[in-house]
Formats: sequence, C-alpha cells, structure tokens
Amino acid sequence: MLDQMSDGRLQLGVGRGVSPFETAFYGIDFAKSQQMYHEAFQLLMKGLTSDELTFEGQYYRFENVPMILKPVQRPHPPLWYGIGVPENADWPAANDVNIVIIGLRPTARAIVERYLAERKRLGKEDADVPLIGVSKHVVVADTDADALRIARRAYPIWLESFRWLFKRHGTEPRIINMLPPTFDELMELGNGVAGSPKTVREFIAAEREATGINYFVSWLAFGDLSLEESLASLKLFTSQVIPTFSDARAAAQ
Repeated sequence: MLDQMSDGRLQLGVGRGVSPFETAFYGIDFAKSQQMYHEAFQLLMKGLTSDELTFEGQYYRFENVPMILKPVQRPHPPLWYGIGVPENADWPAANDVNIVIIGLRPTARAIVERYLAERKRLGKEDADVPLIGVSKHVVVADTDADALRIARRAYPIWLESFRWLFKRHGTEPRIINMLPPTFDELMELGNGVAGSPKTVREFIAAEREATGINYFVSWLAFGDLSLEESLASLKLFTSQVIPTFSDARAAAQ
C-alpha cells in the first residue's frame, strides 16, 4: 500500500532488530529472532510476488490469502539491510539486498569486501551491484563553525535517547564504542561530519576511498535539530554536496 501511495518510492528495510529488550516487549525470545526473521523474509517476498499467498513455516502460516494490492515496483520495492560486522554480509549478498553499514572505516572496508566476495562466489559479480552504503551523522551549514555549533548541541541529546532503553537495563548498546560523548570525538573517529559543503564533500570522498562504498546514507535530523536547521542542512547537501558525486558517477559510466 505504501508503495502505491508513494507512486513507487518506497524503500523497504528488512532486519530482525538489535535490541533484545524491544523484542521482549512483544513476547519474542531474542535467541529465536534470527530464525523468525529469515522465515518472515521468505514470507514477505512470496507475498509481494504472488496473486495468492500460501505459506507454512515454523513460525508463520497462511493459506490462500488473496494478494490484491500489488507494489508499483516489481518484483518488489528495493530492500535494505543494516549491518555492523563482516560475518553478516553473506545473507544480503546472496539475496540481492542493499546494505547500509554502521561502522568505522576498517570494519566498513571488511564488510564491503566480504559482501562482494560472496556475490562473486555465487556467480553474481556480473549482475547489477546492489547499493553498498554507510550511515553517518551529518550537519551541513554555510561554515564549519556554524555546522559544528549545531551538531555539538544536538548530538548528545540524540545519544542519550539512543542509550536510554539499554541504560534502563543496566547495559549499553553494542556499538557504544563508536558513539563517544561529544560530536568532536565522533568526528575524530570518522563516524560523523559537521561542516561547510566543501568539508562534507571531502569527508564523503575520503569515506568512499577508504571503504569502497557506492552509496552514502546521511542522518540529517537527530537530537534537538529544529525543522529549520534540518531543512537548511538538507538543502545544502542536495545542492552543493550530492552533485559532485552524481557528476563523477555519470562520468564513470
């Protein structure tokens, strides 16, 4: 339905989640969630590409369900999978699923290499390469100083919200080592950028060179960023950052 309502602009993220506390809220054993997720993926793909859905698995069962509403994008909307360790790259590589990496450059490089190696092993290297991206906090402003001022204020608020449920259970998110207390420290790790369009362009170019990615996912709204601040950042990103890489990609084709 969302693909119909958006006229074929839906991007579908698929994954089991990373928080055992959230799955417990729904009465799900986190140890079983990986098996449930893979079965649910099979169910979803069959439902999106069938006129009538019949499915019998360990966790899900459906019989003769009419699939009346079809997605605009065929056979289904583009699929995305979040990934943080190289060992998890094999499944999305085998299933033609785009990936977005949450990790620092050495880990991202290892994930990209494993993803591409698995596609080669399966004879998929000549097929269209799915999108392989990384996700970073990004603030763009007219000057580095303006962007940093905004990011330094907004990031700690986002971080506290991200940690809240884990702290409630006396622990921390698995990726907390990549999320230091301040945005300046985050930038030192290479896990985010705040600056002028030139600074952001240079950051993305360095990220691409170091990791081998072909896509970049920006967190342009986080913490207490106002709508006005987020839209201004987005406007600069789309008008003065993206064209540099779009032009380079077009020239390479």
